[in-house]
Amino acid sequence: MHEGVEFLGFVILSKALVVNPKSIKRFEDKVRRITRRNAGRKLENIMKELNPVLRGWINYYHIANIKGLIRDLMGWIRRRLRMVKMIQWKTYKAMHKEMRKLGIKGKVWR
Repeated sequence: MHEGVEFLGFVILSKALVVNPKSIKRFEDKVRRITRRNAGRKLENIMKELNPVLRGWINYYHIANIKGLIRDLMGWIRRRLRMVKMIQWKTYKAMHKEMRKLGIKGKVWR
C-alpha cells in the first residue's frame, strides 16, 4: 500500500497522485465480467459494452500518473479479447482460415 491519503479513488502522495490499488482491482473485476469467455456473445457486442467503461475510467483517472498503468492494462485487455475470439473460432483450422482471409501470412506448421 502507498503512504499517503486515499481520496476519491486516488492516493495523494507528497509529490504525486496515483490511482488507488482498490480502484484498479474493481476496474479489472469489471473488465473480467464483461470479457467472460463462456458468455457466448459476439466480440462486437463485448466491445460495445467495454468501450464506455474504458473511456470513463481513463477520463476519470487521467490526472494521475497512469501512462505505464494504462499500457499494462490495455495489453491485458487485448489479450482477454484475443482469448474470446480464439474460443469463438474453436479450432486452429478455423483460426488459420480466418487469419488467411484477413491477409495475415505466417509459417505453416505441419
